[in-house]
Amino acid sequence: MIMASGPVTPAYRYRATVDRVIDGDTYILRLDLGFRAGLTINLRVRGYDAPELHGPDHVRGTDARLAAMKLLAEATVIVVETYKDTQSFARWIGDVYIDGVSIVDALVAGGHVKGDRP
Repeated sequence: MIMASGPVTPAYRYRATVDRVIDGDTYILRLDLGFRAGLTINLRVRGYDAPELHGPDHVRGTDARLAAMKLLAEATVIVVETYKDTQSFARWIGDVYIDGVSIVDALVAGGHVKGDRP
């Protein structure tokens, strides 16, 4: 048996497809678990907080949501990485990569959101 020494980073990595973009930082994704198995999850992207769709900054919130929708729709490969069994408001937390680029980095570079990546 092989034993890992220390934490595994990332803990899990999955290919994914998008079912729905809730807002700029929360998506419903279908994860490919392998062996013809899948799981649909509500995922909050780690590393930034998009403006809310309903609130004083709703115009920026809508802009962030539309930008995320466009990036995810145009992606050839979407990969999700998670680091620990954590949920926030019934959402899993993780990193999302579109064709090898962090969606956070792409949204920050486009001026759609402000990042605070760990």
